[in-house]
Amino acid sequence: MTAEVGIDMLMDSVLLRIFGLLSTTDLIKVGMVCTEWNRLVSENEAEWKRLFKERWNVERGSPRALGSSSWKGAYAIWHQGFKPPRLRRIPSNQSVAHFASGGSAGIRAWVYVRHAEDCRCPLIATPTSEVPSRRSLRLRIVVQSVRGALEAPVLILWPTVHVQAKHNEAERLLQECYDAEQPRQTLQVESVKNITPAPPPTSEVVAEPRQDDQHLLLQSMEVVLMEVTVATDSAVTFEPEALERMHSLAVGIREEAADWSAGAECDAAAEPTDWLVAPFSEGPIWKVYERLPGNFWTTNQVELHW
Repeated sequence: MTAEVGIDMLMDSVLLRIFGLLSTTDLIKVGMVCTEWNRLVSENEAEWKRLFKERWNVERGSPRALGSSSWKGAYAIWHQGFKPPRLRRIPSNQSVAHFASGGSAGIRAWVYVRHAEDCRCPLIATPTSEVPSRRSLRLRIVVQSVRGALEAPVLILWPTVHVQAKHNEAERLLQECYDAEQPRQTLQVESVKNITPAPPPTSEVVAEPRQDDQHLLLQSMEVVLMEVTVATDSAVTFEPEALERMHSLAVGIREEAADWSAGAECDAAAEPTDWLVAPFSEGPIWKVYERLPGNFWTTNQVELHW
């Protein structure tokens, strides 16, 4: 007679090897199965350390320095705080404020500003003197897939980026009068560039996503960095003024990326099946910028040399 062997009879070392193949979401679910598995998941510091460093690209540091007594606790704190991944070339003791953030379907986005030294929006070159000059705001967008390793990748449609403006006074009055949402003005996007730095060959950093002329494919935990130049209206001179007028930024994505990842051609004219929307917040503006006498502005942020 053959004795039955159940999964509950496996040694802890075998279970930990199995758990090490799971995504963060699945690992949390496994910890809810029973008390014993919850103990194994919670005490597996090496695995939570790996997951933390994989998602946020942190090469050094201890859980206590990151706000917790354990790597699992640090992961929970950073996840709930919607922390963006750390990017190279930013000193570890420097924090860089993001002005918009959002997420959808396992994809996250954070929006930063490439600050000018005097905080002025640079002028956009015009073809002739008859065309009125305009200014622009240079945004840096960090997009990361936080899906599990076994989940489908996501296709970022390139360069499908929209920036919507806040309602002006007249639009707000119309909205109040008719009790209906008024369409928002879409600001003109002058350019979209992929400026993701190539990872060093010996570094445990997030890999650069594969791309073609039109689209970017994000696998689990991969990061892409985009520079987006947005035209502002003629009344705007400084970066905080431009940020105050922005309501949200959206990046077009497609869910059915499996065929393309397998080698099939992707339609260059494909339409988004979803939008990764990052609403702007006014709070960071006044933490980052300071108005000086004589209508000058300064910022306390480090320059983003990405």
